[in-house]
Amino acid sequence: MLKKLLRYDLRFVFRYWWIAALSATALSVLGGVSFSLLIVEKPPHALISVLLGLTIALAVISLVVFSVLSAIVIYIRFYKNFFTDEGYLTFTLPVKIGHLLGSKLLTALITTVATGLVLFADIYLMCAIGGGVELLEDLHALVEIFFENMPFYAYVYAVQILLLLLLSSVLSFLFLFCCITFGSIITKKAKVPAAIGIYYVANWVFSGFLQIIILFSVPALAEKIFALRESAQGTVIEDKSAEGGSQYTVKVKVTNVGAVAGKDVVQLYVTPPYTP
Repeated sequence: MLKKLLRYDLRFVFRYWWIAALSATALSVLGGVSFSLLIVEKPPHALISVLLGLTIALAVISLVVFSVLSAIVIYIRFYKNFFTDEGYLTFTLPVKIGHLLGSKLLTALITTVATGLVLFADIYLMCAIGGGVELLEDLHALVEIFFENMPFYAYVYAVQILLLLLLSSVLSFLFLFCCITFGSIITKKAKVPAAIGIYYVANWVFSGFLQIIILFSVPALAEKIFALRESAQGTVIEDKSAEGGSQYTVKVKVTNVGAVAGKDVVQLYVTPPYTP
C-alpha cells in the first residue's frame, strides 16, 4: 500500500514540479548565452548590455524560485491530503497513518534530491555556455586534482556529511509537517497563516534555547582553553645550532587546570634570524 501512496503523491508533486524545472533550465540556458554575449562578445550598446545583465539576473532568480516552489508543492500536498476535503477521503482508506506519513516524507526526500540534481545541472549548463570550453576544462581539471589528492578519511567524512544532510532534511520536513498539523488543529478558517505563525514562533523558541545553551557553555569552554594556554611552557632541551645547523628540540608540558575536560593543540612559533 505504501508504494501506491507514494506513486500518487509523486504524481501530484511532479505534475507541477516538471514545469518549474523545465522553466528554470530554459532560463539557465538563456542566462548562459547572455553571459557569453556580455563578456565575450561585448555588445556595443549600453542598452543591450543592460538587457543581457537582466537576463542573467532572471536566470539566477529562476533557480531560487524553482527551489522554493519545489518545497512549497511538498507542503501543499501534505496539507491538502490531510486537512482539506480530500483529507476526509484519505482517512477513510484502509491505510495506516504511518504509511501516509511515510509516503509524504519519501515524496519530500525524492523531490528534494531531484531538485538538487536539476539545480546542479542548470548551474553546470550556465557555466558551460557562458564560460565556454576553457572553463569546463579548468573545472574538470580541478575535480580530478581534488579526487586524486583526497585521502581515504575524507570519503568517510563525506559520507557522514551526506547522512547528516539526510537526517537534517528529514527533521526539517517533520518539523514543518507538525507546524501544519498544529495550525490546522488550532483553527479551522486560517489554517495556513496559523501554521506559518507556529513555524516562526517555534523557530524563535528553539533559537533562544540554543543561545542560552551557548551563553552558558562558552565561558566554561573559554576557561578551559585559556587555562591550557597559560599552563603550557616550552623549554629547549637540545640545541644543535653550534654544530653548523639550526635544529632545536622543544619539550612542552600541557595541563588542563579547568573544570571542563577537553583537548588542546600546542602551537610553536619560530622567527628565524635575518641573514643577508
